[in-house]
Amino acid sequence: MIQKTSSGSGINVHILPYNGHNNITTITANQYKNAALTAGISDADIYVTSATPIDGSGALAGVYAAYAKNGNSLNQNQINAAQTEMNTLSKITSQNKGKYGYSDAQLNNAVAGAKKEMAKQGQNISDSQIRDIVNNQININHLGDTITNNQKEQIINVLIKIKNSGALKDKNFQQQAGQLADQIQSGAKNIFSKFNTPETRNWFQKLIDSIVSWFRSIFGGVIVLN
Repeated sequence: MIQKTSSGSGINVHILPYNGHNNITTITANQYKNAALTAGISDADIYVTSATPIDGSGALAGVYAAYAKNGNSLNQNQINAAQTEMNTLSKITSQNKGKYGYSDAQLNNAVAGAKKEMAKQGQNISDSQIRDIVNNQININHLGDTITNNQKEQIINVLIKIKNSGALKDKNFQQQAGQLADQIQSGAKNIFSKFNTPETRNWFQKLIDSIVSWFRSIFGGVIVLN
């Protein structure tokens, strides 16, 4: 089920229990949100449930149909990219389940942040620029030591597919991506608040100090970091 909401409200997903049981066993609300954004949905409340246990990967098909039935056309290339994205992010989360320093919220926040940066640069963004954006978002979300290079390549390939689907042409895409990132961070404050602790800031300062010391040992003199 999907309901359009007021402009600027963003995409909200509610996974509802059926007879007291959450029967969506694999796909998370954040994964649904990112996929819906890629498919071209904006400002909507999405409700997902099932009478029997399912992984949930096919749930958005009915949502897309209902959205289109109400006069909101969707691009099939974007729908295909959205399905690939959801399956990929779900697989990466499954592979990293229980790993220290990893959460589904961090991954989906990184992807939403990457989409926002991609939208700023527009449809003509290059694959190498997308790669740089992904690397930056992975570092921002403290995933560099947890996800593998192969998983990183999968994320890059998904985002290239999203670009090729035409999603970045949507004028609402950047705004909705930014709102999605804000939603994810708000819903997982206990995770993201850890990234701004004195201990974390001290760790970064130590890293900068070590880099400066390395340059000094090679070149001598004073190194200025702008």
